[in-house]
Amino acid sequence: MAGRPVIIDVRSRGEFKTGNIKGSINIPLNELVKGVRKNKIYPDQQITIYCESGARAGAAVNILKSQGYLNLKNGGSISAMRR
Repeated sequence: MAGRPVIIDVRSRGEFKTGNIKGSINIPLNELVKGVRKNKIYPDQQITIYCESGARAGAAVNILKSQGYLNLKNGGSISAMRR
């Protein structure tokens, strides 16, 4: 059941409040698996993930791959996503 493309910000809630990509969903990295289920994000949806530097986004991609998610993109840093 594919839904619309999703952008996930895996920074902390505090970081998210200081600025984010319009339309993104904040799911801190340590809550990622629970958060994607809570937000009804499906394994076949197109998902782009970003953070402050790209490191947490890379970790998030690996976590979601291990959970069976298929269409994942590491968007890198928030500044890269803004470009």
